[in-house]
Amino acid sequence: TTNAFMSLRRAREELLTDKRIDYTLYDTHSGLPCAPTANAYSCLTEDGTLYISAGTGVSSVNINDDSNRNGEVHLSVPFIIADGSYIPVKNNKVKIPASCRRVNIYAYAFTYSLNNPHLSYQLKGFDEKVARTTKRDMGTLTYTNLAGGKYTFDFSVINTMTDQAEQTLDLTLVKEKTVYEQVWFWVLLTLLAILAIAGIIVIYYRQKTKALLLKQAMNKQFIDEMTSVFANCIDMKDPYTNGHSHRVARYSELLAKKMGKSEEDVEEIYHIALLHDIGKISIPDSILNKPGRLTDEEFEQIKQHPVKGDEILSVI
Repeated sequence: TTNAFMSLRRAREELLTDKRIDYTLYDTHSGLPCAPTANAYSCLTEDGTLYISAGTGVSSVNINDDSNRNGEVHLSVPFIIADGSYIPVKNNKVKIPASCRRVNIYAYAFTYSLNNPHLSYQLKGFDEKVARTTKRDMGTLTYTNLAGGKYTFDFSVINTMTDQAEQTLDLTLVKEKTVYEQVWFWVLLTLLAILAIAGIIVIYYRQKTKALLLKQAMNKQFIDEMTSVFANCIDMKDPYTNGHSHRVARYSELLAKKMGKSEEDVEEIYHIALLHDIGKISIPDSILNKPGRLTDEEFEQIKQHPVKGDEILSVI
């Protein structure tokens, strides 16, 4: 008891000097099993054993024994909380469902003494840097919106002299991937996109081809009609041979089909036959429709109508 009063007197004298005092805070973070009772009596024996009144009993610690401040540290992550659901850690591994949005990691450093070791932690694959703290300041670690995949929670005790890790606990966290995080999903999506683009291209070219075919059909109809008009004009110029051009064209078409010509060749032969007498437009009506016998000069002009026809059609 005398030593206790002497210690208190020395403590009071140190406080009155207004100088820096090195002290050790004894609380639950330092290893006490429960919180000390406020304004309660404590006892310090001659050998330095301090008995502290606490909520559930009396705790003791020797303030002169450095082993109380440098005891062994045991790292542990016994469980995590995923969106409010308790998930125990087994063999330093834990699996998180794909739907999880919030993960709380409960990491502890047990000292069984009054020391306050320095700690570091990093969730590799998410944290960019290693975080530093102490046992007293270590709290629950919260991570949100983790992508599906594998993570490693690196939890270490740091030697303050060497700044190196003395102990390390590696916890493997595996978060299941959602559907849109699966490789096959993106492969399927890419294939669907390719098919969609290909479908759009096919539809576009089908519409384009349909429009071209329609235009081609209209052009063909126009050519057929114009050729028929020219043939009618030729036949009307010579009433004696009225209808001759269409008959020749029809016979020529039948002969071409009989000979096994292609549809394109048959059509071309038909149009040529329609215009085979187009050279007659260069012959004067007085000669072409002369009721009497033609003179030799007039007959020569008549015989020139194929040549004139060739000249007219040579630009086509």
